[in-house]
Amino acid sequence: FPVTINGALTTLSLPATSNIGDVIAVQGGGGAGWVISQPGSSQQVRFNFGSTTLGTGGTVSSTQPYDCIYLVCLEANNVWAYTGGFGNFNLA
Repeated sequence: FPVTINGALTTLSLPATSNIGDVIAVQGGGGAGWVISQPGSSQQVRFNFGSTTLGTGGTVSSTQPYDCIYLVCLEANNVWAYTGGFGNFNLA
């Protein structure tokens, strides 16, 4: 899984195609943190406390350089759910 160690914010994207059960993990390795964007018009990330904006404007971002997140696909190509990690995340 990706480890972000850039001095600048690292932007990653959800995959355009995914299957139910696929897992994504992102680990901050220092630097300026990371943001996961949603390139699809029906993509969304769901948390137990909320969700990202539906579609291309939605993002999940780290608040600290070493934040880590695990996401699992719940609906092929579109819906992902937070399943673990550590840190406080910003949802947009």
